[in-house]
Amino acid sequence: MSMPVITKDACNEFKSYYLNDFLLECCKQEGLNINISNIHDGNHDNVFTREDWVRALKKISTPKDRIYFAFSMVITIAVDQNMFCHFNQYYQTFKEHTNYPKFKYNVENLHPYKLIEDAVSAGLLEYRQLTPLFRMIARVMIHEIHDYLDDHLDHVHFASFIQQFVDDQDIWRYCYRPTHPLSEFSRELLVLANREINR
Repeated sequence: MSMPVITKDACNEFKSYYLNDFLLECCKQEGLNINISNIHDGNHDNVFTREDWVRALKKISTPKDRIYFAFSMVITIAVDQNMFCHFNQYYQTFKEHTNYPKFKYNVENLHPYKLIEDAVSAGLLEYRQLTPLFRMIARVMIHEIHDYLDDHLDHVHFASFIQQFVDDQDIWRYCYRPTHPLSEFSRELLVLANREINR
């Protein structure tokens, strides 16, 4: 099944949300244990439960912002986990550059797709809403990773980073079930990454 074409304006809108509004929304969500005083503390661990996550999503009034918030969290956790697990020798440099909060979910670092699955289970998102946006979200994720690595960590090859993410045992086991809706998102990541590499 081919994915619908997403306009450049829609990509720019999500990219703007991810780079600007996402962090502001995180700071408003007390259950996610993030506040202005620790958001730039690279040593601070922000632990939140499924209940915290569902509660935070319920506070976001518009469906579009809820989707953008959820996938922004997925991207944030995915990039951080991928760097920590597969490029650990560069992780400290990465932390210093990005100041990412160290999100944990249900006390341990579970696969970030679990956030989407739990939001759907709680009736706050629907896969039919998400599927048409997979290509747009994957495109923003790919471009942001590529730009960051080019600018700050050129020792980490872009293609290797994406391949490690998709081939990670937890991701592969979780996502490459033919009937799982999020498997399409991982395939979009690979297609767009290969296209970016071959430009």
